[in-house]
Amino acid sequence: MAHSLLKAQPWIFSARFDLGFILAPALAVTLAALAWSLFGGAASETSPLIWLMLVVGVDVAHVYSTLFRTYLDRAELSARPWLYGIARHVAVDVVRASVRTEPRAEVPDVEVDPMTAELLTLHDAIDQLPTEQRQVIELKYLVGMSNAEVAAAMDTSPGAINAKQWRALKALADVLEDRT
Repeated sequence: MAHSLLKAQPWIFSARFDLGFILAPALAVTLAALAWSLFGGAASETSPLIWLMLVVGVDVAHVYSTLFRTYLDRAELSARPWLYGIARHVAVDVVRASVRTEPRAEVPDVEVDPMTAELLTLHDAIDQLPTEQRQVIELKYLVGMSNAEVAAAMDTSPGAINAKQWRALKALADVLEDRT
């Protein structure tokens, strides 16, 4: 029965490699601690850095098993797909929120390159779009909101935002094409 479990187990590389990867750091640090004590080092003389290396080295196995359980164990993923979906969405939201800039009451005195002709043309073309299309372009591309956030801001569905975004980009392309 143990042999069939080894064959069914999803290994990253192989059972031997993964087992070595789990045990090697803990074994190396434990051997180093034993060698320290055999050559006259007392626990009271051991620097905190050595103890830190011992704990971190032993903890690699725990981290590895946690990563395996989280990302590679299909049974775990299928048992709680909603939980991992929420975690994935929260992580994406955190990354997206960190990219956005916060509005400020006063603009700091920083030298800014003058707008190029292309940016001025794009700005004028966006201003020529109908209000709803302009809002979608501004919220999506200038503010950096997701479709769901734009939908909430405009009180509509994400599907409607997809359609409005497509129409807005087409209209923007048409306006820019007319200018050339």
